[in-house]
Amino acid sequence: MQQLIISRERERGTYHISAFYLARLTAEMPLAIIKPIGSVTIVFAMAGVQSVAAFFIHLGAVLLGAFNAQSMGSLLTACILPIDRCMIASMIAFLAQLLLGGFYVQRMPVWISWCRYLCPSTYIFAIMLGNDLADGRTFLCKTENSAFHHCTQTGNWSNGTAFIPRQDILDIYNIHLPDWASVLVLLLFLIFFHTSAYIVLRTFRKP
Repeated sequence: MQQLIISRERERGTYHISAFYLARLTAEMPLAIIKPIGSVTIVFAMAGVQSVAAFFIHLGAVLLGAFNAQSMGSLLTACILPIDRCMIASMIAFLAQLLLGGFYVQRMPVWISWCRYLCPSTYIFAIMLGNDLADGRTFLCKTENSAFHHCTQTGNWSNGTAFIPRQDILDIYNIHLPDWASVLVLLLFLIFFHTSAYIVLRTFRKP
C-alpha cells in the first residue's frame, strides 16, 4: 500500500524521493534508539556492571548495530519489491551476519574468512568485547586442553591458577583494530547502505 501511495505522489510531483526517504528515516529513528537503550540497560543491570563509561560504549556499539541493520533493511526493501521475497532475503542476510561475525569466526575456512570483514556485526562484536575486557577483568585458564597458548605454559601458573591475558582473548577472535577504526568502518557501512538505497529508489523505482 505504501509503495502505491508513494508512486502516485511521486508521479504527480508532490515531493522528491529524498524528502520521502528522510521522512521515513526520521520516523523510524526513535524506535531504533529506544529499543537498544532498554535492552542494554536491563543487561547491564542484571550483570552488575558498575562502570558508566562501559555502559555508554556498549550502548553506542548497539546503537550503531541497530542503525546499520535499519539501513541494510532499507537497501534490501528498495532492491527487492515483493514483500515475501524481501523477508526471505533479509533473514538470509542477517543470519549470515550472525554466522560470520562474533563467536563463530574462530576457525573459519580460509576461502570464506574474508567475508567477516564485510559484516557490520564483526566490528560491533570487536567494540563490545574490547569494552568488556577494558576494566581489567580476567578469566581463569582451564586446567587442561585450553585453547590459549598462555594457559599451556606451566611457568604462567601460580598456586594452581593462571589467567588468560586480554590480548590473547582478542587474538583468538582476530580482533586487531582499535575501537575508533571499528566505529569508522560502521559509519562507512551506514553511509553506503543509505546512499545505495536512495540511489536504487531514485533510479530504478521511478513511477
